[in-house]
Amino acid sequence: MAPNETFFFTVQGQYQGRAYVHTLHFREILPSVGVNPAQDLIDKWQSACQTTWLLAHPPSYTMTRLTAQKICGTPPLPARVEEGSGLVGTRNVGTMGELLPGWLSIAVNESTNLAGRRRHGRFFLSGGGENDIIGETLRNSAGDWLPVVTAYVSALSTRFVGPTAPTDWQLVVHSRKEAEIPGKQCQDSSAPVTALGIVSRLTTQRSRRA
Repeated sequence: MAPNETFFFTVQGQYQGRAYVHTLHFREILPSVGVNPAQDLIDKWQSACQTTWLLAHPPSYTMTRLTAQKICGTPPLPARVEEGSGLVGTRNVGTMGELLPGWLSIAVNESTNLAGRRRHGRFFLSGGGENDIIGETLRNSAGDWLPVVTAYVSALSTRFVGPTAPTDWQLVVHSRKEAEIPGKQCQDSSAPVTALGIVSRLTTQRSRRA
């Protein structure tokens, strides 16, 4: 397997009766040895990030499965790898108040060293409560939503962004439009994430509206 191939990773779950999918893209820097690379990516995310991911969600959230699939690389592209899960969120709900609708989220910006909308991404985390916000501003005291989301983002960044460059898997922003250009190499259709930035105000993800 050649280096710099791109993988699509998801954390799939159920929250407030609706599907809740967290998506990321990764570049395989060093080919996996003795294990399916998609499974290796799942294992690495579980080891570094799963605990803080669950801590950022209340027990009403259920993580149903993790998936990883190579989407750019040497053909033929293999089928995705899936790993089932029945783990639930572990955040203490005592200070949350009433749960916010799932489409009210915290946004996290993915920055790269390249300019252009295709070279910058974002992802969203749901799971907050009314006591986690003042108006649209996220509270930032112990036990609030923002600190537990920050813990997950920090774990993701430490393992897959830096400041020490990862040696196996690197978080990237993948451009499908760039990947569709004939002859475009995987390392050119995705850009390494250099920083993750949490937006400190409540935002919406319209696809989760009722």
